[in-house]
Amino acid sequence: MIVNPSSTYIARSAIKKLVLLMIVFMIGILVFFFTITDPSKDNPRISLTINAVTGLPENNSTRKFSPSFNFTLSVIAHNRFGIFPRKFCYENGSIIVLYKKVELAMGPIPSFCSHKNKVQGEMLFASGKEVELPDFLQDQLFEEARNGVAVIAVDLKILDSCGNTKGKIVCRGKSRATQVFPCKLL
Repeated sequence: MIVNPSSTYIARSAIKKLVLLMIVFMIGILVFFFTITDPSKDNPRISLTINAVTGLPENNSTRKFSPSFNFTLSVIAHNRFGIFPRKFCYENGSIIVLYKKVELAMGPIPSFCSHKNKVQGEMLFASGKEVELPDFLQDQLFEEARNGVAVIAVDLKILDSCGNTKGKIVCRGKSRATQVFPCKLL
């Protein structure tokens, strides 16, 4: 059998091109795989709903008050492509309710997990005892609370099983019942 040297060259060239194409294709698959499995791109959606607020000052003469807040923390763990299971869990933590950076109430957060694409609602309670604000803040809080426009901040500190801070959730909104606060995971 006589082998034509130019056909051998063409065959080798075709094999080289095929191998190169396969390498490029495999690199593309790896880049895609690592992009969709990057957990930093799949932070959970978090919101906080105020169910009840009690104990805010009812008049300007009340100098010490004991507020109580009842919240529902809603967490939806998700990922953009829905290919790999994701869940958002934490061991425990604390909730702190602030008005103009002054602490009004605090409480514990129990451990819980939110599984992929399922809403996990967790009841949270925070209370303060004999909170005393500076006069100018007291008057401002009274007026804003009476008109339903008092803006409060809710900080949730998430701890790991060793008690170290794992993360922080920050929510801001008005202190009316049924108000839903958007939250950020920091």
